[in-house]
Amino acid sequence: NLEYIRSFLSTNGITFSEPEPGIFNMKGGLGTPIQVRYANAAAIKIGYKRFGYTGVAMDYCYRITIDQEKQGVRLLWWKNFELEPKFGVSSVRKRGVIQSYILAACGKVGTKIYGRDCEVREITNREARPFLDVNSFYGYRSASLTYGLFNKKQAGEIAPNTLVMVLSLGHPYYGRALYDLEVLRSSTLLNTQVLGGASKLMKHIFSHDTVKLAGKDLHWNSIVFYVDQCHNDGGSLPKLGFKHWKDSRGGLMNVDLVSGETFNRKPAQHKEIMKMMAEGRVISSPLCGVRDYVYTKNGDYSQYNISG
Repeated sequence: NLEYIRSFLSTNGITFSEPEPGIFNMKGGLGTPIQVRYANAAAIKIGYKRFGYTGVAMDYCYRITIDQEKQGVRLLWWKNFELEPKFGVSSVRKRGVIQSYILAACGKVGTKIYGRDCEVREITNREARPFLDVNSFYGYRSASLTYGLFNKKQAGEIAPNTLVMVLSLGHPYYGRALYDLEVLRSSTLLNTQVLGGASKLMKHIFSHDTVKLAGKDLHWNSIVFYVDQCHNDGGSLPKLGFKHWKDSRGGLMNVDLVSGETFNRKPAQHKEIMKMMAEGRVISSPLCGVRDYVYTKNGDYSQYNISG
């Protein structure tokens, strides 16, 4: 896996140093220090006393990420279950998306498109699905409202009228009383950078006081954007009007070392999974969790303990 990452960086003309095996330091496209850190899930598994084995804390990756952030370094994690084909289709998809993240961060993407050369259209879940299944780290998720950004003219090998960016919205999943809308997916075509694309999509959303979700009109005021801190920092969101609300300060992904399946909680199979964890077949790998950003139309952020 380390050789794969070294080859990927070298092949794409990214100069890097490797002070320790699995830690790759490089310069971003704007000169910002970038660090890619590889980890094998079994090597940094979360410890559980009840199962009789030690390990790291759930906030292990988060603490390292924040430490690097304080030093001005953007850190991207790359786990073996996000790289090796044996972990299934999702691993192959995640590998491609992480590679695209790295290329964008280092200014090495294949094609750059300007948002001003694109148009916003509302699209269906059917239209969004094939795009998200390839270009979104978490893949497709059904949404109540989805917007696509289509380029209006040829850009490199990308033909006019190609879907280059998707942003989907839905009802709050976790904070029903705290905000009105939640960004479910935000994804860009692999190996492509749409400069000003997110701004164009957000301005389109902000320009509508009412949106239709599940066939009903919603007069909205607040919208939340969850950022996957293992691979992104949300640094561009404040420029779009969002404010940093809070960090979840860690998370986890369960990994079945036999089948290669990765999964979150499965309440219906709780006893079976606990047995496999006790046997060492299933382990929990720490994640950074999410960084929450919020935007309000009326400028009142008091309920989020954020100054306006």
